[in-house]
Amino acid sequence: LPRAVALPEQHPVRKQNSIHLAQLKNEVFVTSDEAQVPGLNRRISAVCWKHGKFRPKYAGPALNLADGLQMVANENAVAIFPSFMRHNTATGVTIVPLAEAAALQRVMPVQGNLDPIALLAGGKALAQAVGDIRRALAGGSHVFNLGHGVLPETPPEHVAELARLLA
Repeated sequence: LPRAVALPEQHPVRKQNSIHLAQLKNEVFVTSDEAQVPGLNRRISAVCWKHGKFRPKYAGPALNLADGLQMVANENAVAIFPSFMRHNTATGVTIVPLAEAAALQRVMPVQGNLDPIALLAGGKALAQAVGDIRRALAGGSHVFNLGHGVLPETPPEHVAELARLLA
């Protein structure tokens, strides 16, 4: 999924397979720094209104990703993050996919979708992962890159293979 929701680890909906925006209508959202991500808060507000029929309350801004996760854990806020965050291991935070991820992609670009393990594996696993991402995100803006960067043990040939798959 292109987007996920970071929740405090004791949040009542933390064990669901996905969360609908409407379930977050009473939550406080972590806001991003407008200078770093211009317009993101406005776009999140628009999606919350369109798909959840609410205007979010905001706390912040978070200065960076770690600061945003800390706000989620310590201030009982929620945050919308890229899908690669589903592998997050920050203490006090649970990541759950957002059910309206496709709708969110129509108002903001998606970035960081390939799991670095798929690149490490190469071959059929890499080709399958790239194909899945391209099909899933064909309906909106998408910047294709790795969720966490290239792992040091990744063979350079696999990076070249990824470039060929994307050409």
